[in-house]
Amino acid sequence: MRTLVMSLGLMSLLAAPVARASSGLQIRVPTGAKAGDVTALEAACANPGAQACAEAMEGYAAFAERELLRIAESGKPEYKPLARTAAALPYPSLKAAAAAALGNLQPDAADTPLLTELLNHPVPKVRHAALRALGASYDEKASPLMERAQGDQGEGSTPDTAPTEKTLQVPLPPGASYLYFASTPAQGRADFTTSESLDKVGAFYSGRFGAGLTLKQFEKQFARGDEGSEQPDEQQIAEFMKLQQEANEAMMAAMKAGKSPEEAAAEMQRRFMALAPFDTGSFMAAFDRPELFGSVRVFVAEKAPRSGKPVRLCVVYKDLALGKTGISVLTPPPGQ
Repeated sequence: MRTLVMSLGLMSLLAAPVARASSGLQIRVPTGAKAGDVTALEAACANPGAQACAEAMEGYAAFAERELLRIAESGKPEYKPLARTAAALPYPSLKAAAAAALGNLQPDAADTPLLTELLNHPVPKVRHAALRALGASYDEKASPLMERAQGDQGEGSTPDTAPTEKTLQVPLPPGASYLYFASTPAQGRADFTTSESLDKVGAFYSGRFGAGLTLKQFEKQFARGDEGSEQPDEQQIAEFMKLQQEANEAMMAAMKAGKSPEEAAAEMQRRFMALAPFDTGSFMAAFDRPELFGSVRVFVAEKAPRSGKPVRLCVVYKDLALGKTGISVLTPPPGQ
């Protein structure tokens, strides 16, 4: 009980309004906290915007994190309110600890909204902890969220950056929110969610790129000619060799223009990707999943000039895991 009281005191201390520089620091001694601790924090945060204040608060957050995880080892659900309080504080490490604690405290349907919020935090280790907690949940809605997640999210402490319309070179409907946990930037996929209706988002894109295609229509229109063939025929080999030759020529031209070997190699890769067939099979495997995506519509935002293959797509669907309208923007991966 003493540990619980002290932890509650730490949470109260961390929740003090140190950001209100105009009114000064206002901290009351919480139950279980030592007056000396509060005095030291007040001194460090005489100027709430100072580095010393930030470091002092981070130190208290680290201590509270350890205490929270220690309490969660009990597995007693009555400690959930403490974890929820920690999750509301502006410290990623403490949020990650809160998610980890909830995962140890028999998470159920009442915890899913908070874990969903933490699953989409910009800091990878917060998402990682939330994903693990959802894996321990008794709520049937946790499983689709886990299915939507791309990988285990990693355990980095540096916040990821959300892409913009400029970086994607694709417009986004007003109110679209980036889904960190469902996106794979290295593969050129950025997922978003919005409360707007599916029809309204579809109209947003059809007004720019024409009528959307169903998955079957998209597959039929852009399926690779060599899909389903165990061995490439002579024509396919000849086409591949021609693509490779043109890509090599692009690299040599880049080097003659004074570009570095790395830049020239990137130019070769870009040229090859622009000429190579679109991988319809991988695309279908990603989105032909009726348990996750409903009423899928595919909008071709850009085609390669020569091959006519899609190089930039907007996929709109009912995101059944989140209960909202989903948008996936597929672009050439970085460096390609």
